[in-house]
Parts: sequence; structure tokens; C-alpha cells
Amino acid sequence: MADRYEELAAQIAEGMGWEFRPSADVRRNLLGQIEAVERALGGQFPESFRAFLMYFNEQLPIGPELYLMHDGVSYSGLRYALPGEETADKDDVLWVSDLVEENRRLRDRPTWLTQTPAGDAWWAAQPKWPDHLIVFAHSGMDWGYYFDLMRRDKAGECPVVVLPSAPGHETIATSFLEFARRYRDPS
Repeated sequence: MADRYEELAAQIAEGMGWEFRPSADVRRNLLGQIEAVERALGGQFPESFRAFLMYFNEQLPIGPELYLMHDGVSYSGLRYALPGEETADKDDVLWVSDLVEENRRLRDRPTWLTQTPAGDAWWAAQPKWPDHLIVFAHSGMDWGYYFDLMRRDKAGECPVVVLPSAPGHETIATSFLEFARRYRDPS
């Protein structure tokens, strides 16, 4: 099983423009932590995102802010190592968000504001956040990137959708791997 994830991780690294050096078994041991996060969210991540978390969870992503996995309560001030570096520089501090916390924050809101069809006002229309959408990244502006778990393919991949996009959401990539390739450089 780890070989499949290592292969996906190599593809992600290539897509992101990173050098990939397969890690020690400690990366593969993250599968238990990934499965715990999935249980907390009520759905399984796409295979390529599992590989990303196993091999690149602690590296600075290029492009949109990716939500990562963390132990503990406070996630700000986490030290990070740039891809290809062995350790983090003492001055490199990354403000990060946690996958579970961000999804719980979305799901715990009592209502969601939706723009009227005419686009002239906002009104509460969605009483609950859909469980099949798992947020994994944010643009830094007003929209987030989500896995649509209802549309999983035979390879275990889910399309990436962006919200808000009126009406509903827009599919921007067929998988996390495609997302990584397309959004590694936001310019």
C-alpha cells in the first residue's frame, strides 16, 4: 500500500516542482493519523491527498493555503522546512490551519448566507453545511477548495470544487493531483 502512496507523492512533487526524496517509514506511519482525521470528518480523502499528507504534510505549499494535520491545540507558529531542506529555519514560522478544525468550523455554523438570484442581497438559505464537501485549502480571499466526496471515481479520487461560485460550486480539477499541478503557482 505504501508503494502506491509513494508513487502518488512523486507525481505530486513533480506537479508542484519539488524534488522528491522518499522518506523513512515515519511518513508511512502517518496513515493511522490520516485515518483518524478522516473518521473525525466522516469521509475518506482522495488517494492523492492521502499521499500528500503522508509525504508533504510539514512542507510549505505553493499556491493556495492548504489545511494540514497537526497534533495539539494551537496551530499558529508552526515551524516549517521548505521542500528540499532537512530542518526548519528558526525564523520560518507558518500560520497554518487544521483540516479537522476548519471543517468543524464550517459545519457548526447555524446558517449560511447565500446571494439572491438577482445578486442584490444576501439571505440565509442553507441551514447546514453539506457533509460530502470537505474543505482542504483556502485561496486567501473569499473562496475555499473542497473535495466532493459524492463524486469519487474508481481510483479513489474526488473532484476539487471551489466555493463560493454562484449558483452552487464549480469543479476546477478532477483530482488533487491535477489541482497541485494547476495551482502550484498562483500567478
